[in-house]
Amino acid sequence: MSDKAIALVTGASRGIGRAVAERLANDGFRVIGTATSENGAASIREALQAIDADNDAVVLNIADAEQTNEALKSFLTDFGTPAVIVNNAGITRDNLFLRMSDDEWGDVINTNLSGVFRVCKIMVKPMIKQKAGTIINISSIIGTTGNA
Repeated sequence: MSDKAIALVTGASRGIGRAVAERLANDGFRVIGTATSENGAASIREALQAIDADNDAVVLNIADAEQTNEALKSFLTDFGTPAVIVNNAGITRDNLFLRMSDDEWGDVINTNLSGVFRVCKIMVKPMIKQKAGTIINISSIIGTTGNA
């Protein structure tokens, strides 16, 4: 096991999450990125291990409470307590408000809000126990400006 500080980056298979994961890896963290599928995890694993073989990736679907609970318990056993968590995973269901279905609304809330809550709730206790840690929650600009 590496003695590097561990960083957990959710939604790391592409876009901002991938860039954050790669930057943390280049800055000397042992980065564990997440994706909702095994293919996504394999992609981020390959990219991160090209930077350092200690980096890895796991499947984590923060919209699924049970899977999140099991995956993060396994994370703590396999990798240890992270020094940094970047909650980047999120979904978009762009639609006019009047046309947005209850299911679309529920999917967005369950992933973008409840998912972040789940990750923090599971990880904050071991972070407090180690008396160190940083949690960064990333949101879309639409969270502050709104959308049609």
